[in-house]
Amino acid sequence: MNKDVYKIRKEFIFDAGHRVWNQELNTIEGVTFENKCRNIHGHTYRVIVELTTENLNDYGVVMDFTHVKYYMKPLIDALDHSFIVDKNDPLFDDIKAIAEKMNLKLFVVDFVPTAENLAKYIYEYLEAKKIPVSKVICYETPTSVAEYTKNRS
Repeated sequence: MNKDVYKIRKEFIFDAGHRVWNQELNTIEGVTFENKCRNIHGHTYRVIVELTTENLNDYGVVMDFTHVKYYMKPLIDALDHSFIVDKNDPLFDDIKAIAEKMNLKLFVVDFVPTAENLAKYIYEYLEAKKIPVSKVICYETPTSVAEYTKNRS
């Protein structure tokens, strides 16, 4: 028997800097690529969270969009205009010292801050709040996107 599945998506935008400190690009067919993302740089991130359920709540919705925004707001506010830094980055102590000296906003994580890892981080953030998250899509640029969902099989 088929079950109904309801999905909603809510989009969020934030600006942040980062660096992919461990990036090593391979040479392909004799072409050597510049490791641009090892440099400190920034993006306007576009994040889409998808919530899924088989049963709508008493109001006939998966979750009110206002409530999705409520749960995401503290995270988006913390990320916005921050420098997302992996505490394992060899430059972490230097970056932290500069940020403290200059009163700059850091968002410290325990992973290399790629779009893929940020999508997983946001997914787990919502999952920990018992939100029926099914997918997080993270646009690092308008043409570069990562997606995270849990394998439920």
